[in-house]
Amino acid sequence: MQLATYRALSGSAFRSGQLIHPTGTSHNNVFFVDLAEPWDVVRFMITSVNRNVTVSFKDSNLTVISGVITVPGGDVTRQHEVRYDDKGRRRIRHMEIRANDVVRFDTFKFRR
Repeated sequence: MQLATYRALSGSAFRSGQLIHPTGTSHNNVFFVDLAEPWDVVRFMITSVNRNVTVSFKDSNLTVISGVITVPGGDVTRQHEVRYDDKGRRRIRHMEIRANDVVRFDTFKFRR
């Protein structure tokens, strides 16, 4: 069962669990995740972050349903949990992730 499809926008590329940006890019790259069905809770880990990353969760109409979650820069080997709970409304259908650096996403978990 396919849970999600991934699109890299703004010159980004997605390869082997990493968001890659072209050398010399000075603007944020956008990574968009389309979930195959709506979910109530989405949780995942971001590792190898050494520049700010922002994450927002959207409904099927692409309306932002969460506040923008900011993962601050820090040690490139640390993990940071990103979690959004829609309180039983099952509206989570898309995630938008913006980054300027290589980012690895691990341990995706979904709950209805």
